[in-house]
Amino acid sequence: MRHSTTIYREPQGACPTLFVNNLPRDVTEREMSILFRFMPGFQASRLISKENKPICFVDFVDASSATMAMHMLQGYRLDAQHLQGITIEFDRGSLPRRRERADPRG
Repeated sequence: MRHSTTIYREPQGACPTLFVNNLPRDVTEREMSILFRFMPGFQASRLISKENKPICFVDFVDASSATMAMHMLQGYRLDAQHLQGITIEFDRGSLPRRRERADPRG
């Protein structure tokens, strides 16, 4: 029997923290932890409410682990009524900031 291994390449700007959005309003911290805890490198999840909508930050040991989890769980539907599924991206607040370029016009 042959096993398939998928290798996910880290995109430029990858970081070890994921931002998870488009969550059902009744999602719990426990549900998010259960969803991500089986992903290699999982460390912790934090569910917060922003503008009355739940969002979640998920920490991994490294960007490679976060990249794999993002690819594996992108669009996952937490329940039958959640038709669109979750959206996952790298946490922009964790990304290294680009240096401001000096204005060549002075």
